Amino acid sequence: MNGIELSRRFFDEHVYPILASEFTDLLPVLSAGLLGEGSEVLGFDDAISRDHNYSLRVVIWVADEQFAQVGQALQQRLLAAAPSHY
Repeated sequence: MNGIELSRRFFDEHVYPILASEFTDLLPVLSAGLLGEGSEVLGFDDAISRDHNYSLRVVIWVADEQFAQVGQALQQRLLAAAPSHY
């Protein structure tokens, strides 16, 4: 499975349910994606590239105003809910 699909599944299974149930006001104004320099960001990852700097990640963007209001709570909640292995 490539990095984009892995991150998408993680978002769908672990991040979105928390957003949908506990941070509903953010849903209309946030963006989520995969950002970085790795080949997995562009879908070019392969067995060789997965042996270095390859990790599951999700980036969530919100406006400064929303981040000031709920950013710390959101970060803490997502970190607390993250599985130790995926």
